[in-house]
Amino acid sequence: MEVFRSALERDDILPSAIAGIQTFGDLVHYHAHIHVIVTGEAYSPDGTFISLPPMDTKQLLSVWQRKCFNRLLGESNVDQKLVDQMRGWPHSGFSVDNTVYLPAGDTSGLQRLTEYMVRCLFSLARIVRVTESGSVYIVRRRATVGASQRP
Repeated sequence: MEVFRSALERDDILPSAIAGIQTFGDLVHYHAHIHVIVTGEAYSPDGTFISLPPMDTKQLLSVWQRKCFNRLLGESNVDQKLVDQMRGWPHSGFSVDNTVYLPAGDTSGLQRLTEYMVRCLFSLARIVRVTESGSVYIVRRRATVGASQRP
């Protein structure tokens, strides 16, 4: 919201967005990330849409990183030394990409994008069983062995 309000130089607008958290990967290469669909407009207090200019991904990244670190610091999950260290990393784990654009009326594109966002966190084919208490047991991926390496 901060970036959108800054871009429009208005404190009274509300952007509209849908976000979905993805947590792909196993423990060794856990890959938590968020997919967001944002409209190209924001709401004014009277309910009208105001078109947004193209968003600066560097500004979006800066705000996203600052808010995440502030939250982690506020919850005492990290200390300032670690935050300062992570800010210096070439690949801090934070990124913003806004290269996917859907023109108005592209309902099939929007459907594909939302289906991608809400897909299951793991393949349903990997479920071994679901217990009466609701616990789900899945098969972990095994390393594949090349044909030339097989006994």
